Amino acid sequence: MYRDKSASLIRRLQQFRERRQLTQAALAARLGVSRITVVRWLTGQMRPRPLVRFRIEQLLMKPR
Repeated sequence: MYRDKSASLIRRLQQFRERRQLTQAALAARLGVSRITVVRWLTGQMRPRPLVRFRIEQLLMKPR
């Protein structure tokens, strides 16, 4: 179940990044993480920690 939630969140994050035309580095800066961390999420090598998951959810809820 946790993996499903995490995978769904990462898919939404990738869609957000593409819609906003953000680089991985720009997205990382908004979330307070490194670019390589974002790469690892997007490739499934790593899952976001709880605090960062919260930041991602907040970012995804912001209007354009």
